[in-house]
Amino acid sequence: MVLRSVVQFDVENLIERALISAKDGEEDALLSKIQLLRFGVDPVVSDQANKFLRAMACRFGIHSPEAGLKRTNIRELILALSRQMKAQSMCM
Repeated sequence: MVLRSVVQFDVENLIERALISAKDGEEDALLSKIQLLRFGVDPVVSDQANKFLRAMACRFGIHSPEAGLKRTNIRELILALSRQMKAQSMCM
């Protein structure tokens, strides 16, 4: 149970930092990081990554995150989340 909480916290932090710190022109690197967490590690990590992305999309009012997350290419969703998170971090 504790390990699952640590994994959840780490996955959320990794995704959040990647989305906020992504620089213009480095979209492919950002997408690679997110895709690795979604598909290349472990089913628990992948599930948590998708849950977090879904929650962030809902939080920022991005419509139909479920449909976007079912696709392999989630470029538009990731870029929209990155823009929204950067804007929010600038306001703080």
